Amino acid sequence: MRLEVNEDHIKCRIIERYSNLEADKILERIKDAIEKNVSDDWCFTESPSARFFIADEESGVKILGLTYRDINGDIVQEIQKNIRNTEYIFENIERLTDRYIEGLKSPNAKIVHNLRTAYPKGEQGTIGEEKQVFLTIKERLAHTIAIQARKIAARPNAIVSKDREIWVRQHLNWLDLSDPNEEYLFFEKLTKSGIDRRFRRIYSYDVKGNIKKIEVDIDCTIDKLCNISIPKGDLSILERYRTENYWTLPTYLDRRFIDLDFAERYPKEEPLSPEEVIELFFLKKIMERARGRLYR
Repeated sequence: MRLEVNEDHIKCRIIERYSNLEADKILERIKDAIEKNVSDDWCFTESPSARFFIADEESGVKILGLTYRDINGDIVQEIQKNIRNTEYIFENIERLTDRYIEGLKSPNAKIVHNLRTAYPKGEQGTIGEEKQVFLTIKERLAHTIAIQARKIAARPNAIVSKDREIWVRQHLNWLDLSDPNEEYLFFEKLTKSGIDRRFRRIYSYDVKGNIKKIEVDIDCTIDKLCNISIPKGDLSILERYRTENYWTLPTYLDRRFIDLDFAERYPKEEPLSPEEVIELFFLKKIMERARGRLYR
């Protein structure tokens, strides 16, 4: 596991969006908790966007991150290096596609958690990709889902406690559709060995982005469900076998495509540069060719 942090930008956003001058302290607490407690193959979310929120319990600051596999970056670099020589890229498109597929199938890529920015509370504090993915799913299902997309897109995936522990949200939550302003989310403690199911918490989360620990009793009476970890030594799982979450993570190339594609579809401040438009075009070509070969 490697942690990447857009430090200066995040600190500026914490001060700007939360009126909190302790940005250094807050970000250091979050970084320290991740580095000490997150296991090498941990994924904060199962969403196709691979984006997640991690919230600081003490300050309420919510950080946006993206998880990816650190592989296929050399393909992106080769395209960027030859961005004004499109003939070269066209001539090598099959070779680049072969390398992309090879990277997709590699079990040896390091997982990177990239902390990008501090999101505001309330209506603006949602992940755009999450909202669009959820809306697309709703449109394609035969039945109706009453849950609001913005609520799905705003939930924190992890919380850093005051004592620098990491608590990760599990697939259990309580909400009242007649009163959508507040819901209750279920968290378990994350350690380097994995999830320690002896320690569980419930947090309330409201429409304004406020997070509060709820004092409730949670029993963990079945030993086999507690403190799950990957076996070591002779009985360990073969290295080529990775969790399904690992295989669904984007590679570096996918991550770059996600960023450029989203920026093109939802421009905010300034459009893509001509070089970025060309880069996006070739990344899309490589992915289309790979899917044609993998999905046939």
